Amino acid sequence: WLKQFCWIWGNRDTPSGLAMAAAEFSKGDDVFVFYRMHRRCQPNRRYLAVLDPSHGTCRPRTGLAEGWIPACIAEDLDPSRTAAGEVCINYRWPHFFSESGRARDPVSGEVWTDWYQLSDVRKADPSSGLLCGGLVPAWSQPDLAIVAFCWGGPNQEADLQMKDGCFFASMLDTMVPVLGNSYEVWMVYIEDHSDMVKFADAAHLILGANHPARRARATSAMYFLRPTAFDEKSVAAGKVCEDQAASQVDQKSLFRLMKAVERVGLPTRFPHSSGFYEEITSKRWMYQLSTVPHLRVPPTVAIPRMGAHTAHRTISALEKVRRLQASLQGQTAPQADISKGVVKLGFSCEEKMWEGAGGLESALQQLSQMDNISGEMTGKPHDAEVVILQEHVVRDLELWVHTVDGSIGELVFAKRCEKQEEKQEHGDYQQLSSQSQAAEKWMEGDLAALEDAVSQCRELTGHWLTWCKTQLCEAPVAVRFDFSVERTSAGEKSNVWTLNIRELGFNMQGKTELAAKVFSATVNSCLCNMKTVSEASPTAATDAQETSGAQKQRWRKKQGGRGEGADEAQDATNGTGPDAASAAAPDTLPATALSADAA
Repeated sequence: WLKQFCWIWGNRDTPSGLAMAAAEFSKGDDVFVFYRMHRRCQPNRRYLAVLDPSHGTCRPRTGLAEGWIPACIAEDLDPSRTAAGEVCINYRWPHFFSESGRARDPVSGEVWTDWYQLSDVRKADPSSGLLCGGLVPAWSQPDLAIVAFCWGGPNQEADLQMKDGCFFASMLDTMVPVLGNSYEVWMVYIEDHSDMVKFADAAHLILGANHPARRARATSAMYFLRPTAFDEKSVAAGKVCEDQAASQVDQKSLFRLMKAVERVGLPTRFPHSSGFYEEITSKRWMYQLSTVPHLRVPPTVAIPRMGAHTAHRTISALEKVRRLQASLQGQTAPQADISKGVVKLGFSCEEKMWEGAGGLESALQQLSQMDNISGEMTGKPHDAEVVILQEHVVRDLELWVHTVDGSIGELVFAKRCEKQEEKQEHGDYQQLSSQSQAAEKWMEGDLAALEDAVSQCRELTGHWLTWCKTQLCEAPVAVRFDFSVERTSAGEKSNVWTLNIRELGFNMQGKTELAAKVFSATVNSCLCNMKTVSEASPTAATDAQETSGAQKQRWRKKQGGRGEGADEAQDATNGTGPDAASAAAPDTLPATALSADAA
């Protein structure tokens, strides 16, 4: 038997090896298959394996999206498919629901049949036991479990094409070569703020030690949702940032949810921990750090939204900040009044340019009260406590600095497209990776001035990463810093300002090497505090020990009844006993040696 197994395993990638491996299965055999919802289902109808029908019926809907689930071999071997290392299965689990609550109904008599690679199929062992009412095999203790909060409301298909949806799918594809089948994804679908409030209030009950995800050696939470200060169902929320409208949720409820989940022990691994994510998306850092000279934030003030502030008074406050900045840097304060700027909202990509006091009053009215949207005057129902006022920064181009694990990963030179034909060709921004091409195209060929700007931006990036570490005690997994670059009149030098900080999930379209680094860093961050087997959920540890004991009993019967003492001695010699496993498991494992599946 052992020689046959070794021969099959050694030749598993050859047609004969695959055929012999498939021959181990026959019609009706109970098995477990590694189900991947993102790859097995159509984009507009993706099914979760839910623990109970109510989990797929009532909101927020939640279930297993990726992991081992019960099935059975559907038919005898098909030589054409067996040669490719595939077997046909029927799913045995009765409770599959989509994000909208539609069940894959087994009552109708329809059998859900699928083809699986042999590497994703394991024979079921009746003596090994089951967890969660039969959904999860007791022998399965994943290296990583992710609890992912995703958009489940209208326009979900469009949301899947957004950068966050693409990020999640690509990250899961990155995990497979690293972890094999030793991971799970438990999905929670969110439709509006009420779903988040419900889950937040019961997070300590839902995600306690008995939740299947807690048996993993590392468990993390991810949030593929966008905070907004607008009323979720308002016209303004859908039109202000149309590319993000599908997954926009009430910011207060989102951060309440994130904090509740973090409180029960699940760290946030996408995009960032709740406090840091809120700081970035609220844009509070813009006016809070405007008087810190070495961070080079343009003069910025916060206007209380309903405060009785005239345009002249707010411009006067902005000029005071500008004079203070000059004083702190040992420079002469500019004499000219500020006549041009931009107003912004936190938790939104919307901003309005203004010129003069009259233009500022109009911009404030449009941003905080009412604006023309699609040819109609529409109210702006949002609960932002302030409107952000910033001086306009003249720029020849923008420099985007991508950082991964505290190091600069890639520089991109960008210029906003103003003409419609340019937008059709390049989108909102035209991007270049070549420094010399950017200097030639946008800085009158002054390569020295652009090199000076790059040097300044690298130094600024170091300062900003230090600022990030003061809030995270470590460098963020990935973040992008956007800087403005203006060539001075004398040439060979540049003025640089910090424009924005982009959280993890920034657009990486066309940047294959950068994307690989970011996905890898995200996965590694999830695995940085892996537990040993005995440190995982007590339920999982008990089941693992019982399974191990049952396997030993079967082995003793086959060997004619070896004594328990001999077994324990052999375990100690080989380093395979429970105590040896706990002692041998390090706190952190390299990504290449995480599990038997990966090996």
